[in-house]
This record gives sequence, C-alpha cells and structure tokens, in this order.
Amino acid sequence: QLIKEKLLDLLGKEEEDGSHDENVSTCDPVPNHSESLSHTVTVPLQAPLGTLEEIAC
Repeated sequence: QLIKEKLLDLLGKEEEDGSHDENVSTCDPVPNHSESLSHTVTVPLQAPLGTLEEIAC
C-alpha cells in the first residue's frame, strides 16, 4: 500500500504539472491523446484518472 501511495503521489504531481498545459492540447491533437492512452496502459493505477480526463474532453 505504501508503494501504491508513493506511486499515486508521483503520478499526481506529474498530472498536476502537465495537466494544465495538456488538458487543452490532449483534446485536440492525436499524438498527445495517444501518449495519455499509452501512459494509462503502462500505469494501471492511473487508468481511472485517464478515463475521467477522456470523458471530460
């Protein structure tokens, strides 16, 4: 559980840092969108966050 929390903290920081710039761009360009999809695939813990962002777009 500690490892999961640490991973979530790191992922959360990455999301917060990049989300402000990427949230606008990920909705339009395909490359950025595919990057977010592949990122959620490689990191299952982030899948719920990724799906929420996709729905928001």
